[in-house]
Amino acid sequence: MTRLETNREILRRLGELAEANPDWRFHQLLQNSGAAEPGEEQFYDESEDTLCAMDAVARARKKGVS
Repeated sequence: MTRLETNREILRRLGELAEANPDWRFHQLLQNSGAAEPGEEQFYDESEDTLCAMDAVARARKKGVS
């Protein structure tokens, strides 16, 4: 996937999460999805790494791990 395609996938997933959790604030969406890590500098992280982190959080949720 190109960086643009990866960014679009991240945005698609965040949109789905926002629809499923309309009371969450934007940064709650980022943190609860795995797109953002509190207290971590992520400015230079590649989009692919962000998407992998989101996948890891999604897999943990499916397994019932918080």
